[in-house]
Amino acid sequence: MLATVALAACSHNTNSGAEATSSTVLTSSTTVVTIDPQLPGRLPKPVVLSATGVGGVAFGRAASPAEAVLVASLGPSVSDTGWAADKCAEERVRTLRWGALEIRFADDGTGARLDGWLLARASGERPAAVRVSPDIGFETTWPRLQSLGAVWEEGYDRWSIAGRSLLGRLSTASPSRSSTVTAIGGGATNLLGC
Repeated sequence: MLATVALAACSHNTNSGAEATSSTVLTSSTTVVTIDPQLPGRLPKPVVLSATGVGGVAFGRAASPAEAVLVASLGPSVSDTGWAADKCAEERVRTLRWGALEIRFADDGTGARLDGWLLARASGERPAAVRVSPDIGFETTWPRLQSLGAVWEEGYDRWSIAGRSLLGRLSTASPSRSSTVTAIGGGATNLLGC
């Protein structure tokens, strides 16, 4: 959006004294101000990823409301796989991506639904408007995950919280104090592999 604001500057000079003379100089200028549509107070509402859904839309619900929330806050996705057969289940899936964020929709013949989300450091930067609940990010350490109730799933090389409602991977093959999160997901458990 572009707004043009005209500013006028006026000057009146008077030389007072016995021989009064006056002169008036009128100048004007135009300043073009570009207004950013994302001014403070008008920023998109953050998209919260949780164990139960995305942006207030629960897993299993229709895909279109979830997609609308994401596009309103993050803009159009940077990639869209389109609908394709899932290698892990007998259904079709579609994945949208915004940097490190992947949103998966699934359709088993009953209609497209929100199926899961994944944040993966290897895929890019986490979009600024994206938040994870509970507060988990790529800098989160294994001790912090444990304080949130995370357990290590030996054989799967991943951690989980709340009965596998949230799953993730670490920067090391097994947990240590210095291990940090490299991936976190909610919903479909096969986002981290079948």
